[in-house]
Amino acid sequence: MNAGDWIIRIWNELSVLSPSELTNIVGQSGMLPSEVLSSLEAIAVSGTVNINSEALLSSQGNAGKFRLLQLLDEHFLTIHPRAKKVSLKRIAGKWLAEYEKTRENDAHYACFENHRLIAHGPLSLSQRNHYESGGELLADHFSAFRVVSRDYKHENRVIHVVHNVLSNNGFRGVESKGDVPASKVSFFPLADSVKEYLVQVEKINTKHFVTLTPEFSVADRLKKALKNLHQSDIGIAPEFSVPQNCVDDVVEVCKASEKMPRLFLIGTGITDETDPDCGMPWNEARVINSAGTRLWNQRKLWPSQIPKRRCSDYGLDPSVPNAHEKNASGSELKIVDIDNFGRCLILICQDIVATPLANEVIRSFQPDWVLVPIIDVNKFEGRWLHAALLNHASTSRSRYVGCSSGVNHDSESGSFEVGLCVGPSAQSPNEITTRRVAIVTASNSTDAITIDWSASSDEDKRWTKSNLTQI
Repeated sequence: MNAGDWIIRIWNELSVLSPSELTNIVGQSGMLPSEVLSSLEAIAVSGTVNINSEALLSSQGNAGKFRLLQLLDEHFLTIHPRAKKVSLKRIAGKWLAEYEKTRENDAHYACFENHRLIAHGPLSLSQRNHYESGGELLADHFSAFRVVSRDYKHENRVIHVVHNVLSNNGFRGVESKGDVPASKVSFFPLADSVKEYLVQVEKINTKHFVTLTPEFSVADRLKKALKNLHQSDIGIAPEFSVPQNCVDDVVEVCKASEKMPRLFLIGTGITDETDPDCGMPWNEARVINSAGTRLWNQRKLWPSQIPKRRCSDYGLDPSVPNAHEKNASGSELKIVDIDNFGRCLILICQDIVATPLANEVIRSFQPDWVLVPIIDVNKFEGRWLHAALLNHASTSRSRYVGCSSGVNHDSESGSFEVGLCVGPSAQSPNEITTRRVAIVTASNSTDAITIDWSASSDEDKRWTKSNLTQI
C-alpha cells in the first residue's frame, strides 16, 4: 500500500478515538524500542507499507501507527509550501516528488472515498502548536499533512468543497514576491450610503424579497479608488457592490491600472444566470489577479434575511415585514491554495456563521486568509461579525478580513467603518495564539484604505488586543 492511502486509513482509525485514548497513544509512541523506531523510519523512507510492515505495525498497536504517521509527516514536510520559506527543503525521494506533482494538479496528495490527504494549513503562516486547542486533537500533532472530507454540512444540507491550486504565475495565478509573505490588505468601500443603491422589494407568495443594485458607475468609482492605492497584496470590496453586468467594465479598469493588488476580491453581486429551481440569481463573489485575470468565483451559500427592525438601515419601508435577500443558494465552497501566498477561503456575509459548515471547514483546512464581504451597518465592534471572527480565531491561525460599504453612513458625519481584521499575534508555533483586532475606517466611497498585518500595535494604532485574547 502506498503511503498516501495508508495515511488516510490510519488517520481515520485514530481520529475516532477519545481524547484520553489518544493522549495515552502519544505517550506510548515515545517509549517504543529503538529497533522498532529504526524499522518505522525505514518504512517512512520507502514510502510503502507492505505485508511485513503491516505485521510490525500490528505488533506495536496504535502507538506504532501514530509514530509512523509522525515520521511520514516529517518527510512530507520537505514538499510542503512552508518548506520553501524556512530552508527545510531536502532532496525528496521519487515517491515524494510524485506526491508533490499530484498536489500541484489536484490540490491533494491522495484521496480515498470521501477523504483527501492535503497539505496542512496554513501554507505561509506558522501552524498551531500541540496544545493550542486546550485539549488533545490528532491534527495538532502534525505539520505537513492532514486528512479532510470532500463534503461538509450546513445544518443537514451537503456542501461540496472544491479545492484547487493556483500557480505563482503573474498572469494565470498570483504573482510571487519570493519569501516575502502577503501582509497588506486594502479595503474598497465603493459606496458610502444605501442611498446609492436601487432597493427593490418584491412580494412572492407570502414572502418579501429584496434586491440591492448600485446606481453609480462601479468601474468609474473603482478607477478613482485604485489611484489612491499604494502597494497591496489583497484587495477586497463589499457584498452587492459589483453585479455581473458591471464585471467586464471593472476588469478592464483593473487591467489598465498599475496599482492593482496581487489578489482582488472585487465584491459580490447578483448574477445574470438564475437557478432553474427557484428562478433567482446567485449572489457571487469574483476574484481576479493583478493582471485582471479571473481566478475563481464563490456563490453565497446562505442568503440573508433582513429583520423588520433593520429594514430602515437598508432604505426599506418600515411597513415591510421580515425580508429575504432575493438570491438562490450556492452549493459549493471553494478553497484555493496559492503557494508563497496562502490558502484562501471566501465566506460571504451570513456564510461565516453557517453551522457546522464554517467552523468545520476552517478547522479542517486551516486557511491563511478568510475573506468575508458583507453589507451591513457601519459598526463592527461587539456585533455579530466581530463575535463570529473571534470565535473562529480560536480554532485556527487564519487571518480574517471583513469588508462592508457605508450602508447607513451619513456623508456629513465623517468617516465610517469599512474593514474588520481579526487574527493571530503569535508568530511561532511554540507560542499560544493570542488574537488582535483592527477596525479600518474610510472617509468616502473612492478610498482605498490599507492595513499591514506585519505591523505591530506600536507601528499602527489600529491594531488592538481583543478582550478575548486567550483560548
